[in-house]
Amino acid sequence: MQTFMKDYYSSILYVILTALSFNFLSYISKNASPFLILMIGCIIATVFFHLVNYNSIKKIYVICFQNKYSWLKIMVFILINWVSAFLATCYGSAFIYIYFSFSTSAIVGIFYKYYETKNVKTLICFVIMSFMVSLTCGYLVLTCSISVLAVIFFAILSGVSGYCYSVESAAFSKLNNLSTTQILATRFWLLLIFSAIIIYVKSDNILDSKILFYSCLVGLSTFIIPIYLFQHGVLKLGASKNSIIRGFTPVATFIIQYLIHARYSLVEFVSGITFSIILVLSIIKKK
Repeated sequence: MQTFMKDYYSSILYVILTALSFNFLSYISKNASPFLILMIGCIIATVFFHLVNYNSIKKIYVICFQNKYSWLKIMVFILINWVSAFLATCYGSAFIYIYFSFSTSAIVGIFYKYYETKNVKTLICFVIMSFMVSLTCGYLVLTCSISVLAVIFFAILSGVSGYCYSVESAAFSKLNNLSTTQILATRFWLLLIFSAIIIYVKSDNILDSKILFYSCLVGLSTFIIPIYLFQHGVLKLGASKNSIIRGFTPVATFIIQYLIHARYSLVEFVSGITFSIILVLSIIKKK
């Protein structure tokens, strides 16, 4: 048990904090542009992780420019991941985004695990989870407006790009002996530039003290603490196992959404709990 907690604690804390932060993001996005919140979060995270790595920042960027292609891939995956995440959350809901994004990431991780091990149990988990996600998607399309398809698309895109980032950043870190915070210090530049361009082009971005305060909270609760925990989980467990643990996030989101908003959906409950049970089975080692 002690060994389990030592290996998995960062990924478990990531699940809880992510569920909290995206429920908060869904709330404040009603009064603020998602790209404005995104840009402020990027600035806070970039400044923070540069300060943390002040003594080694020159060395980090020398390594990045020596591996420009890998660094660019990391930044592109982060751009796709976070833009998709914010669009899905702000124009849909925290649960829909988290369910499809993190479930997709878990499914990709389980498929890769099957590809490596050829374990029949892992294949069964992959098939059942894929079917369940498809079923939930069909239910939402039938019961909600057709626009929910765009939200689901962005959520799935975020999940796939998040998994690709996990693989690429783990390999980049191992190859160049970079720590968690050193990876985090250099990955937001493309996302920051993209967000700034969108804000410049749009003229309806309103920034007052309240929005600034909330955006700073999102920056801390979304871009610093959970991101550190996620990156630490990737380096500790590897991309596949960490993506599987991330699949528990929909359940945490459902519970927090219910506690805060008293919103209950039998379909969400069944989907989240069933997914968690299958995930538990998928990470149990074959005796």
